[in-house]
Amino acid sequence: MEITRQKNNFAPYLFIGIVVFVLISCSYFLKLFTGQEYFFEDRIMNKGEIDKSILIAAIDDESISKIGQWPWPRAIFAEALANLQKYKPKSVALDVIFSEPSRMGDTDDGKLANTLANINYPLVMPVEGRDVLRGTEYNYAGSIIQPLEKFVHGRTRGKITLGHTNLFIDRDNIVREFPLSIKTTKQEKLFRSLAEEAVLGAGFPVDSVAYGTSPRIIYRSESGAIRLIPFYRLLEKDDLTMLLSGKIIFIGATAPDLHDEKPTPLSGGTEMPGVEIQATIANMFVSGETLKPMPMSNSLILFLIIVFVPVLLFYFSRNVFSALSFSVVAGLVSNVPLFVIFDKGIAANFVHANLAWIFSLGSMFSYRYFLVEKNRRQIRGVFSKYVL
Repeated sequence: MEITRQKNNFAPYLFIGIVVFVLISCSYFLKLFTGQEYFFEDRIMNKGEIDKSILIAAIDDESISKIGQWPWPRAIFAEALANLQKYKPKSVALDVIFSEPSRMGDTDDGKLANTLANINYPLVMPVEGRDVLRGTEYNYAGSIIQPLEKFVHGRTRGKITLGHTNLFIDRDNIVREFPLSIKTTKQEKLFRSLAEEAVLGAGFPVDSVAYGTSPRIIYRSESGAIRLIPFYRLLEKDDLTMLLSGKIIFIGATAPDLHDEKPTPLSGGTEMPGVEIQATIANMFVSGETLKPMPMSNSLILFLIIVFVPVLLFYFSRNVFSALSFSVVAGLVSNVPLFVIFDKGIAANFVHANLAWIFSLGSMFSYRYFLVEKNRRQIRGVFSKYVL
């Protein structure tokens, strides 16, 4: 009778399951394993193709060698932007900030201003926010200098817009997210990202609500996979129509000496030029891809289910090792749907889901083997002395 009552007493199993669930939930709320979660997600992110309409005109070592020492005169950019008009790109994003007057004087700024006045394609010029915090849109953002700013009128054909280039760097010094938009604290002026402005200018719709305030950057390929041409080719007389026509063109620095590289999750922190990260973000917008964390309520339900699978298996199983075997299989199989929904753009918390399984399994096995089964063995030992 004592053995039967112990087997049917569900209260200890329920109590242990609740304790494990509470511990896992507290760890989840406190984000104790965020770094480990990112580390795992970085390695299961599927590689894919970059949209063929995205191209980078790179300010690389070869271009610096041919054009001259950096920084270049504004007249160089004026000539390149003017030459692009004959190729009819879908849009152009310039990832070079003109936050101070040209060191060559007002005449140099005037040459760029004259080109901007006659641009016939959507052009995005960059601004950079200061003290941009994750999860908020209210930040100070610096603007471009006069007389350039007067040509920024809005996103209609032949007009110029501004887009921010800010990125978020995580505690492990990896760039994984960016602010979808930022605002000036005084003017309440909204700046979308440079990449989003370029994609919108090219005529692609962007569902901003689907991305949230701090979208995860989906790195679909290693650095160097996006089509690239040296910037100096924009200044030559070669016909680049087949290469540039109908493209979303990002212009920015890739030369190592210009120090515009950021560490990424690719291959253990491989650095990528900022302009290439912007082009990667544009690829997200063009393809409509997102990667968002599973909602908190859904995560808690997931943890609860995972915790109580071993609880029920150990409670109903007569053999502790059978329960152990089935729990191990169930835990491994539970990861399959997590991989599937991750590929669909929803990041379930793999670390806490597996911790829920491991701690529940370990607690149940310890309780059954070292307490319940031990008592049963002792009782059998006592009765065996009376058996002839």
